[in-house]
Amino acid sequence: MYGWELSHGAEQELDGFPIACVEALNEFLKAVVFDPWDFGRTPDEPPGRPHRTVAFGAGFGLVSFLIMDWEELVWVTRINWLG
Repeated sequence: MYGWELSHGAEQELDGFPIACVEALNEFLKAVVFDPWDFGRTPDEPPGRPHRTVAFGAGFGLVSFLIMDWEELVWVTRINWLG
């Protein structure tokens, strides 16, 4: 299982979002750490990409993250909330 961490920029983005976004992101982070390489991967997304963007929060948000295998870390680089 991987750990996760928010980049400084992602932390700043999260500060202005509603509680629904924070809750949805927490649920996403609890799940993605088990298999970040395939979690939420669409059929047209090539496997093996270490930098991914995945929908969360019933499609109201997008989270971009870097998979750092050598540290077993999911490093969140950007969060977008459309809801």
